[in-house]
Formats: sequence, C-alpha cells, structure tokens
Amino acid sequence: MRYARPGLYEYQVQAALEYVFRVAGSPRNGYPSIVASGPNACILHYNENTRRMEEGDLLLIDAGCEWGYHSADITRTFPVSGRFTAPQRAVYEVVLRAQLAGIAAARPGNRYEAIHEAARRVLAEGLVALGALPRGLEESLAMHHYREFYMHGTGHWLGMDVHDVGDYKIDRASRVLEPGMVLTVEPGLYFDPERETVTYHLRAC
Repeated sequence: MRYARPGLYEYQVQAALEYVFRVAGSPRNGYPSIVASGPNACILHYNENTRRMEEGDLLLIDAGCEWGYHSADITRTFPVSGRFTAPQRAVYEVVLRAQLAGIAAARPGNRYEAIHEAARRVLAEGLVALGALPRGLEESLAMHHYREFYMHGTGHWLGMDVHDVGDYKIDRASRVLEPGMVLTVEPGLYFDPERETVTYHLRAC
C-alpha cells in the first residue's frame, strides 16, 4: 500500500510484493498474482497486470506465496491515491461487514454453506441500502438480484494448493465444518464500469 501510487503500472506493484515473498524465504508464489486496478478488478482471475494506475483508482491485490509447501491466499483492495471516495468507502464497509459475518459463521458444527449465506445476506442488505438493488432484502435474496454484483462463492479450501482438494457436499448436503479445516472467506462486490456510473470493485479478505 505504501508503494502504490498513481502513475505506476500494476506489474510494478506486483514486483514489490513478490520481492518481499522471496526476501522472506518463500520459494514460489501460491498462484499467479492478481494486481488489478480500476476496471481490471472486475475481471475474475485477471493476472495480466499491465495497466497504468490512475488517480481515483482502487487496486485489488489477490496474491499469496508458498511456505512449507502450503499456499496463502490474501485479498485486499485499497485506493491508489491513499484515500477512498465516499462511495468507495461505503461499498468497502459493506464488503468488510460481509467478511466478518462469514468468518463468524466459519465454526465447527456449522455447514460450509452457512459462510456464503451469512456473507451474501449482508452484501444484499448493503446493496439495498445503497440503492443498487430495486427491491427489498428478502426479494433480492430470493430472486438472486445481488448476483449482478456478486457472482461467485464466498470461499474455498486452502492447503497445498490454493484451491485445495476436498468435497463441499457429502451425500448432496453441505459439508459440516470440522476443527482443522482451512478455508478462505472472501466476499466481494463488482461494479461494471460499462454499466454503472461508479467504477470500483472491493473485496475485503
């Protein structure tokens, strides 16, 4: 975050990040680093990292190194110029609340789907409050209106691979979480610049 600033290229921030990985002793990345500014943050798994960052951009970094043959997976979004605009902050806070709700649901005895259910409810509630959805909360959830802004799941298993092996359902029922399981909790909101007047993507993980 201290290194990033308007005028730099995404790959320059990637280089600074991966330099720290290597200096600290990590032999390799867990997966190709995603360093996505402005509209690039709306591209899932974007990793070209070639755009020049501009004043007012948000920068999404989704990256992780390997340590002891296990992968990390950390996602952060922050303003390139050091300060959120009011709309950016409002959306960021919705995503953060959704992440905290998902983490609270990640407890032994709960089902895996409870994490996603908790996060998506907070996201939908926030989208309704921000005026981004045309209906109330329950209808927006029932009709999946929130999927225009949040089209993926809330997490995945994490281990020796960034998307590690493991069933999410057993006998067609969402798996019960057990002590020792490791997973990510990464909700997000995506605002397509070609369809919206406000351009930002936020994920708090």
